[in-house]
Amino acid sequence: MRDGAAAAVEVLNASGQLPDNAKTILSVADDACDPRQAVAVANKLTTERILLVVGHFCSSSSIPASDIYAKLASSRCYQACQLLN
Repeated sequence: MRDGAAAAVEVLNASGQLPDNAKTILSVADDACDPRQAVAVANKLTTERILLVVGHFCSSSSIPASDIYAKLASSRCYQACQLLN
């Protein structure tokens, strides 16, 4: 998963399609398929203002982490919708 994401980031950054010469940065975190660690990873990524998460690999870690991301997505979606209106 990491190698594919790294290749995609490289292609995207080289494409020139991002606004204002922005660059995408790959940040990798390992939750070791542990639900508690997954919540810690999700909290860390959300405080770092990560915009996209690919993973978690195990459902036992994906489910608790998804609660963290869902709360953040609702907040960000609301903010984005306000900008569009």
